[in-house]
Amino acid sequence: MRSVSDLPESHFEIILPPLDERGRYLAAKTLVEVKGLEWTEARDLVSRQPTLVPCGPDAEKAHRLHRALASAGIKAPIQEVDPETLRRQLSILTGLPPAPRRSGSTRLRKFLIWALALYVVPFLVFKAVTWIGAREEQLVPDLGGQSLLSLEPSGNMSLQVSRGPTAITVRNTGTTSWQMCSASLNDYYFRKFDALPAGGTVQLSLD
Repeated sequence: MRSVSDLPESHFEIILPPLDERGRYLAAKTLVEVKGLEWTEARDLVSRQPTLVPCGPDAEKAHRLHRALASAGIKAPIQEVDPETLRRQLSILTGLPPAPRRSGSTRLRKFLIWALALYVVPFLVFKAVTWIGAREEQLVPDLGGQSLLSLEPSGNMSLQVSRGPTAITVRNTGTTSWQMCSASLNDYYFRKFDALPAGGTVQLSLD
């Protein structure tokens, strides 16, 4: 069903007077023959009081229907209605609410919503991510400008990593101790431990 807002800006209509049974029959017959309505649709239309017959924007077709009704003995005025009158009449007849006009405040509200979605929200997300990153940096102990995963002691270091059935063994065969260490295997296993002294061994459980 077309909404009231989809109708053309200029519209012709014929208002049928109160009709008796024969008058309703003749009016419905004329609507079927001239306007091309189905019989049940035409009978339903002429049974309403008052009867408003929308004729569309074509003035020639509207006047042709008007002349046919007059030939059948039905005197009905024809008129051209403005959009507001048409919307109000069709709303009463069909039960459809009138289409609201878009006001300046509605357009402004939509613009503000789009601006919020396109600019404000991404900016807030960026600020939140930046704050979280700064917070994490504050929680990490000072390592002299080095990260935990890239921290390497000065001097020579040699490590041996072996995997047993229940643990990974990390052996430092060098002469330099390593602080804030981590060990990984095949990108699946990852463990951190505080220190690996020179010549020392650490076992990390696989549990």
